[in-house]
Amino acid sequence: MGKGLKRQLELWFKRGLPIFGISAGVLGLQWSGLLQPLEWATWDLWLNTVPLEPNPQRVTVVAIDESDISRWGYPLSDDLLAKGLTKIRKLQPRAIGLDLYRNLPVEPGHANLQQVFSTTPNLIGIQRFLHSSLGEGVDAPPILRDRKQVAASDLVIDADGKLRRLLLSFRDPKKNAQLTLGSRLALIYLEKEQITPKTIQGQTIQLGKSIFRRLEPHEGGYIQADVEGYQILSRFQRSPGGVTRVSLSDVLDERVAPQLIRDRVVLVGTRAPSINDQIYTPFSRGADTTWAGVEIHADVTNQLISAALDGRHPFQGVPYPIYSVWTIVWVIGGGWVGWKLRSWSKASILLPGLVLILVGTTYSLFLMGWWLPMASSAIGFAVAGVFCRTYIAWEQLKRSHQMLTNYSKQLEEEVAARTQELTEKNQSLALSKRQAEAANRAKSAFLANMNHELRTPLTIILGSSELLNYDPGLNAEQKSRLTTIERSVQHLLGLINDVLELSRLEAGAAVLRPTRFSLKHFLQGLEEMFEPQVLAKGLTLYRQDAPNLPRYIVADENKLRQVLVNLINNAVKFTSQGTVSLQVFQSGDDLTSQETPIERPLSNKPTVYLIFQVSDTGVGIPESDLEQIFEAFVQSESGQKSQQGTGLGLAICRQMVQLMQGEIIVTSALGQGTQFQVTIPVEVDALASVGRFDALDPLRSLSAPSTSLSTTVQEEVQPSRAITHQPTHWCSELHHAAYRLNAERCQRLIGEMPIPDPALLHHLQTLIRQFQFDQIVELTTLKQNQDTNW
Repeated sequence: MGKGLKRQLELWFKRGLPIFGISAGVLGLQWSGLLQPLEWATWDLWLNTVPLEPNPQRVTVVAIDESDISRWGYPLSDDLLAKGLTKIRKLQPRAIGLDLYRNLPVEPGHANLQQVFSTTPNLIGIQRFLHSSLGEGVDAPPILRDRKQVAASDLVIDADGKLRRLLLSFRDPKKNAQLTLGSRLALIYLEKEQITPKTIQGQTIQLGKSIFRRLEPHEGGYIQADVEGYQILSRFQRSPGGVTRVSLSDVLDERVAPQLIRDRVVLVGTRAPSINDQIYTPFSRGADTTWAGVEIHADVTNQLISAALDGRHPFQGVPYPIYSVWTIVWVIGGGWVGWKLRSWSKASILLPGLVLILVGTTYSLFLMGWWLPMASSAIGFAVAGVFCRTYIAWEQLKRSHQMLTNYSKQLEEEVAARTQELTEKNQSLALSKRQAEAANRAKSAFLANMNHELRTPLTIILGSSELLNYDPGLNAEQKSRLTTIERSVQHLLGLINDVLELSRLEAGAAVLRPTRFSLKHFLQGLEEMFEPQVLAKGLTLYRQDAPNLPRYIVADENKLRQVLVNLINNAVKFTSQGTVSLQVFQSGDDLTSQETPIERPLSNKPTVYLIFQVSDTGVGIPESDLEQIFEAFVQSESGQKSQQGTGLGLAICRQMVQLMQGEIIVTSALGQGTQFQVTIPVEVDALASVGRFDALDPLRSLSAPSTSLSTTVQEEVQPSRAITHQPTHWCSELHHAAYRLNAERCQRLIGEMPIPDPALLHHLQTLIRQFQFDQIVELTTLKQNQDTNW
């Protein structure tokens, strides 16, 4: 219980101390007077917004305006002024106020004016007793002073140059009580109503229906104000003076209705701006909206008469102690809002409501005749709210900083632990790397040994089987067994080649070896290579070449052949009936092509994209397997069922195509077939056709002059027939050996050339050494198509 109370007291102290400081600061600003201009501006705003009140017309101003000055000049002569006062006196006003200084004669007519002064008991002249911003003191006319028909014209102007207070009376330098012109004329008017001022208590005076309280130095919006004499707050009429105005010319020319003068208070004075007798009021927005001095005195007279007869009470300022408490209350309210209000949605509702309460309260009191300062309360409310919200934000920021500090320490500990863990993992990774490198070396050694220990015997077995296959004494069963042996060895060699090729590709050791070759012969060789397999399965092999294909291209022929051989082999393997097709076209041809990769020119030679589409009508590939078939050692469902291959072919194809900066994509429908599309950039060798066929000139000379090239290719005969007696079959064997990239086989077949030809032998051996197997195909095709003595 004690700890809870202690925490509550600490909370109150933490929240109350800022409120106390802000209250003291705002009250200090009030006491210094720095907030007076804001309070005066608020007062002016309220005055300009109050509703218009009934205003019985009891005062008339006879104004000397610019037209009068233009007509008679200024100052007016005593004779002219005497005539005007005489005509006014004849209309029987209750009192006449002369708001003109006439302490010196203005001839002509001074005697006449003295006569009017001495014979008009209700005429009141003016004298300026006090030195002020309006000018030095000015004496009254001597005859009026002697008759005690003089009132003060002094006014009280605030520091901003506006008149907001009414000076009713004061003591002159000789300590004599002096009434101002407005209050003197009002008392004369009220005497006929049998109303006289009565002192109630101290400085409080009752005049008819209203009670007047003297303005204090700290009251309303005033702080340490000079309240010498008896001052009250002015309750202005909305228009200047709120009285009837006529011109002096109208009076002299007798154009004024008698009821505008009779039984009223009449003030005579100038309204011309050129006389410089203009006073700023709360209604003034500039020099053109100022009031003349005579209008100020007329308004004072009218306010006092209306207060006495109509109960139009004068304004009073709220005493300083009361509005100090009011200010502190709003400071506390602002602090409460700052401490408690955390939601912006609630703040958007509560804050306008509180502002409305503050403004509504002060304005309502103003309408009832009380001036309650608002600026200090609004400032205190805003400062307290902002300070408390800022303090809360600072506390939250401090807590967040502390949390961040703690989190930083925790993070440092975690980083240290993580660093230790990473160090251990790095050591483990380094060990694993060394182990992997050792394994890689073991793998490389294994692959090298496999390459040597397996491929060499297998090659010998394959060569021996092929040689035995040429023995005419073998029966059908023996040939079948040799065929099985050769097929198994070829399959095993293919697997070994695939593993080695994939290893080179994954290690980045494979490089492109672009050569120039005939695209037509290249495609024709592919077709001839698979024709026996297709015919054996009862399929149709269909090839379509676009008409605008380049004749000679520069690319890596061996890798391209390996990719297409793999794809066509798969198509034949998984198609039991129907068609296997190879379509070749250039990117942009009007065929069913897909998007090609971004062009990457190989050199400054013309580069095109060739698209190879291998399609079949086989079993197809399930859609779920399309994303995996290019992975190593992964087979589709149909591949697994066939139990053929190891799942390396398509992985090698993709690696090779990417090495050639191309793209391979697959589309398939289960039970309908599959289509593989390979797109690669190649260079077009426009001059290759001339150079390559020039190299064949020595071979053409071997042909008999009377022979001509045939237009059809001779079909390949059975391998059991003697190759030495069949030159055409020898060309076919050499042709297929070159397509298989079998250099040893090519070399052996060259040694078995049926009709030795030194020139041809030299060309073939040169091509074998350079591994330009496409040229071997060209030469053998040419020889096979020639009708020679072979």
